[in-house]
Amino acid sequence: MFFNHTYNTITYENCVSLGWFCGTASSMALHGFRACSGPFDWFFSDLPSVLKIIEKNFEDFMIKENLVVSPNKPHEFTDRKYGFRCPHDIKNNLTQDYSRIYEKYHRRASNFMNKITLPTCFIRAVRNEEEITYIRENIDYIYSVIRRANSKNQIIFLLLENMNSLPHNLLSFRLNINTYATKTYEMLTMFDSSPDFLNWCKSNIKYSPSYINAKILNDYKASYIFHKIEQNDNRIVTILNDCYFDINPRLYLWGAGFTCSFILEYLNNHQIKVNSIIDNDVSKHGMFLNGLPIISFSEITDQNINILITTISGTDNIINQIKKICPAAVILTLVDLYNILFPSE
Repeated sequence: MFFNHTYNTITYENCVSLGWFCGTASSMALHGFRACSGPFDWFFSDLPSVLKIIEKNFEDFMIKENLVVSPNKPHEFTDRKYGFRCPHDIKNNLTQDYSRIYEKYHRRASNFMNKITLPTCFIRAVRNEEEITYIRENIDYIYSVIRRANSKNQIIFLLLENMNSLPHNLLSFRLNINTYATKTYEMLTMFDSSPDFLNWCKSNIKYSPSYINAKILNDYKASYIFHKIEQNDNRIVTILNDCYFDINPRLYLWGAGFTCSFILEYLNNHQIKVNSIIDNDVSKHGMFLNGLPIISFSEITDQNINILITTISGTDNIINQIKKICPAAVILTLVDLYNILFPSE
């Protein structure tokens, strides 16, 4: 539902995510509204902290003394001052990666501050009922922050179906979902649950198909297939049977991760047997996933094999690795399955 229809008089040059989580930026990207990376795209945040860091021109944003690695999560850190929780940035450890992380976020912050001098539409997925109360009590402050760089700047609040409403003098839309998504496909398609919101964006925000890059499109395609596998869609197994030769004795899965486990269960339900699981992570070799051994690719001796790559990222490198050793292998990715399912797209 669109709560206020009077904000449709200008075209916003930029569209920027203010969080609270990755779903906002993900869905913006899929629909062509996200022209560049923003500082609040990929971590969890509270609105008061987001506004405060903007008001302070990001002066103490991501400074080292405020950052602490999350307990039992060595690849996640939290900003103790602002409460930002960042699960995507640590590759090795925080000490080793800190310079790269700081430079990345401050580059995005600088770009953010430059862009919002032009008419900008900020989008904030409202985190919870406490945030509803905060917004109601701090409307003037919120607008003073977002309009400091340009008086035409606007903010849209996205509400869950079961949340209380915001005042009618705020621009807000209700999503047709009761909880925020945690899976890639659901995050990418979050905006689709509110046609009114999407129509407003398409009418009022500068849009370009060039903003939809190949990575986000492939993420959507792969996550769509995974979504259908979770739903036990028979079309996926039909594609596998059509594409692979002697599927049962010669099928290998590549990537011993979360997605692989679900795909194994799906294949088992459709009486398709997997020989083994291949993974480049040597720490996984000799282990088992759903009863199947995890092996190195170097252990493969048969040239005529079928491989389904279950990972979403890095597939080009995996395909090149396979072709060097097994040029006759029939290789499919989750993106390939999507393209076979929808050949006209």
